[in-house]
Amino acid sequence: MLSTIEKLLFLKEIELFQSLSHEDLAQVAQIAVEVEAERNETIIVEGDLGDSLYLILQGRVRIHKDNQSLAVLGEKEPIGEMGILDSAPRSASVTAMDDLRMLKIDREDFHELMADRLEIAQGVIKVLLTRLRRLSAKSVSQSSQATPLPKSVPTPGRGSEVTPLPGTSFSKS
Repeated sequence: MLSTIEKLLFLKEIELFQSLSHEDLAQVAQIAVEVEAERNETIIVEGDLGDSLYLILQGRVRIHKDNQSLAVLGEKEPIGEMGILDSAPRSASVTAMDDLRMLKIDREDFHELMADRLEIAQGVIKVLLTRLRRLSAKSVSQSSQATPLPKSVPTPGRGSEVTPLPGTSFSKS
């Protein structure tokens, strides 16, 4: 088990908490509990209400919806940060790919810290925005490869004539 000092040193390396002072990190370290999970164990179930934030000390997890993998996260990465901010159901499931060691922070304790320390709330928002941008870019990339846009579209009521889309042109032969 990690000491409070070891937790503090670990937390200092987590993007979520990098802007915090040593005093603030010490408060986070005091509420963080070390937990373990075995390979293939489900940590978070999609649809369950979120009540904890996990920080991976050792191992990797797979984030997925049904059988579709969304991401693989490893050491020093947070999981469950969306669910800890509100009481909405978890948006995806998380399964251990390896034997895991994590720090777990319960929602109630975390909310108390955020109420006292704006920097913690800002850190969570920054991580969420980074992930959202990454998923958005991935989604746009996949959709642009899957379905090419047509160069023209039929004009209603004008038979076989076509009208070019904005930004495209063609000449009649």
